Amino acid sequence: MTWSLNQKELFGGAIRTVVPSSFVDISTLRDVPDNQEVFADTQTNQSLIFELVEMTPDVSDESAAVHHFAMLAQDNDARASEIFHVEHLKPEDLVNLTNVSSATIVVGQQAVAKFRESGPDAVNQITIYLACIRLPSVQTDIIISYNQPVALGEASSERLSGANAMGTANEAVENFRQVVTHLSVMDWSLFG
Repeated sequence: MTWSLNQKELFGGAIRTVVPSSFVDISTLRDVPDNQEVFADTQTNQSLIFELVEMTPDVSDESAAVHHFAMLAQDNDARASEIFHVEHLKPEDLVNLTNVSSATIVVGQQAVAKFRESGPDAVNQITIYLACIRLPSVQTDIIISYNQPVALGEASSERLSGANAMGTANEAVENFRQVVTHLSVMDWSLFG
């Protein structure tokens, strides 16, 4: 299923991209850290997160996305984490961005329990599409992650909510690519 996409301004309009029309801004429902923009699908348990993080000087451009995927697994208390695919984007893929030293998409899966639920029956299999766009001139990595539940644990609150994941892996990666490649920085003063 191809997403219907709407233009969205992020971080007070400093960054612009497209977001699926069925995704709502979570900051209207709960607090979100200043360095994040979080959207969730109204029909599924899918989410899309934009995060600005300081570049880690000892992480190379080639391994930055894999590093951030591993950090996300750690932050999620993932019981298992596996990367299936790594794709290095070309500069022409990011026509709306300048000063990019690298842009990489990582696709993998993590076994995660929502809300730190315990027990093996609460674990969900989540396919994660993560992009890392490195901006060395402002010492920032833009991390974009799309979380797509593919198997819900029997005792998971996600299963009990009645929401379902939709779409195939091929559709998801193409939809995610649209979000990433439409990204543009409108106001560089965002970075300090």
